[in-house]
Amino acid sequence: MIGWYVHHHGSGHEVRARTVAPLLAEEVVCFSSRPLDIPTASVRRLPLDVEPPVTAWHAAQPTPTALHYAPLGVPGLRRRMGVMAAWMAESDPAAMVVDVSVEVTLLARLLSVPSIVVRQHGRRTDPPHRTAVDAASLLLAPYPEWLEEPWVPDAMRDRTVYTGGFSRFDHRDADRDAARSALGLDTDVQMVVVLPGQGGRVGWPVHEAAAATGSWQWVVLGDMPAGPRVTTPGWVEDPWTWLAAANVIVSHGGHNAVMESIGSGRPVIVVPQDRPFDEQRHKAHLLAAHEVCLVRETWPRAAAWPALLDRAVDRGAPRAADLVDGKGAHRAADAIQSFIRTSRGATP
Repeated sequence: MIGWYVHHHGSGHEVRARTVAPLLAEEVVCFSSRPLDIPTASVRRLPLDVEPPVTAWHAAQPTPTALHYAPLGVPGLRRRMGVMAAWMAESDPAAMVVDVSVEVTLLARLLSVPSIVVRQHGRRTDPPHRTAVDAASLLLAPYPEWLEEPWVPDAMRDRTVYTGGFSRFDHRDADRDAARSALGLDTDVQMVVVLPGQGGRVGWPVHEAAAATGSWQWVVLGDMPAGPRVTTPGWVEDPWTWLAAANVIVSHGGHNAVMESIGSGRPVIVVPQDRPFDEQRHKAHLLAAHEVCLVRETWPRAAAWPALLDRAVDRGAPRAADLVDGKGAHRAADAIQSFIRTSRGATP
């Protein structure tokens, strides 16, 4: 049996669990404060840990330098940790996959349960992250080694299994004409599909870009009013058909959005957004350095978009298959199963 902790901020953590868990031979039990939809796994809903401290004294106590979040006097935090601790004590799991939490990683170690920590991009050299890496039994990177951060030491690389990129759409057909037919769209129109992130909230001036790009049609998969040459289907839970229908995709720098967009084989322009530890900008810089896609640090001015779209179309997606080859999720599952066999004393 395997435990799997799914962080509740953002959908990417759940998507990884939903993609890899069905490939595992082990029974999987997922824990999260987020409502999960993982048909092949049991789900334990965790209480939130953001209740206010009991007193001002509790609030004034600093968090230890080895932890990110450990307020005193928060009953919800005790309850959520207690749910996982009780399950680990009763179930004797082979491992706890942690995506992502320093505190859950340390809880597993304190309860004598091996942890498999899913790594993310960003400058994660702070004491809590270093503590979690030290406590982990295996590190799992959902990207290829050539997309690794330059600051990561060899010792950490040696402990990491690099699965290559993967997404929930790895085995979907990316035929553009079929996708446009399914959506009822003109097969000849030049179309930009925009993934804004942040739960579909759009802070980018898309209408200005659309006004400057002639006959290009813009489709925003998020919460934005429609306008001239701007269509807004709203938040789309399964955007694959739109991605396959696109001539160019403009995406934020979130991990799963990047893998889904580039995995479609369409030209991609990444515009990173602010995230903890500068995760999206770190990933975007690496993508640009390896010529995987075009990257712009901020949303370009309207007059720059015609040439930018033309450049994206001209260069295409030359390294899409290098980043997302359709086998990454299977490598992740194989790494987890191999680790469990080894930890049980069997031949890997």
